[in-house]
Amino acid sequence: MIELKANQAKIEELKRKIEELEAAMQNCELRIKLLEMNIRGVNKGKSTAVNLRDENRDSTYPLGFTPVHIQAQ
Repeated sequence: MIELKANQAKIEELKRKIEELEAAMQNCELRIKLLEMNIRGVNKGKSTAVNLRDENRDSTYPLGFTPVHIQAQ
């Protein structure tokens, strides 16, 4: 009976590890898709970022991003 409980606990631990690995794999798959989309956009001459020109500096920010020190218009 003790051996059965130990095996059951091990099975539950392995199930949790599998769930964690599946979540990590899904995250990696999403990151790969985003990178592929970005590469396709760059290869087609499209950019995923825009240049916002300030009087004092020239910076590149992601599309739709407004720095805290700049008011949205």
